[in-house]
Amino acid sequence: MSRVKRLPLLVLALVLALVLAALLAVGCAPRRILSVDSYPPGATVRLDNEVIGETPLDYRFDHYGTRRVTLYKPGFRTWSERVLMKTPWYSAFPVDLVTEILLPVGWKDQHRVWVILEEDVAVSSKPDDMGPLLSRASEMRLRGTERTPPEPPPAEAAAADPENPPQQP
Repeated sequence: MSRVKRLPLLVLALVLALVLAALLAVGCAPRRILSVDSYPPGATVRLDNEVIGETPLDYRFDHYGTRRVTLYKPGFRTWSERVLMKTPWYSAFPVDLVTEILLPVGWKDQHRVWVILEEDVAVSSKPDDMGPLLSRASEMRLRGTERTPPEPPPAEAAAADPENPPQQP
């Protein structure tokens, strides 16, 4: 009889131990990281429509899929590309129910983007090179102020003048 009473206690202890282990392991969910690096470093990184930092950068993300990564740096060409962050096997349904909820083991899913930025030869910070551009801008600005509005078409001009109504053929 005492053996029969011990069996439910043993099962209860085992269940409690499993629940406790599951609660302690909750912090072991997969870490999803997008690593962005560039040469030269220090480029501003934009993920979709949000600035997320400067290179080198490790950014934790929540959702997989195709995302637009854009890098900006003064004096260099802007680099922008769509990057596929593919779901790993352990995060695909229904496997993720086991690997992320029931038995989380702390997976690390890292997606890397490495970019060599090209110098932009059209952009120059030297004042000597800006002379032709500035003179052309001044010319265009002057031409814009001298412009007169175009004359209205004859039908609209006649309709606008009540003293001289348009003549019917």
